[in-house]
Amino acid sequence: MMLVAIGSLTAMLLLSLSSLINNDNMVASMFELQGWTLLLVQAILLASAAVGASFAALFKANSFVTAGCTIRVTKAPIGSDLWLA
Repeated sequence: MMLVAIGSLTAMLLLSLSSLINNDNMVASMFELQGWTLLLVQAILLASAAVGASFAALFKANSFVTAGCTIRVTKAPIGSDLWLA
């Protein structure tokens, strides 16, 4: 999950450096844009969503680690635990 967080954060930062990512393009409908502009706007929105989702999962995992708990894997063989620490 850490690799997803780092990768999506890097992608979001690199995409934001493009001159095609501006306020006018970000508020425009996807039906108003075309070509590279649409691709870059959709890519930065996807990267932003991935950053949020991965950090939410990392904070959830952090709460388990600090509590010293294990998570029972539901579809794993009987008696196996997934340790986050």
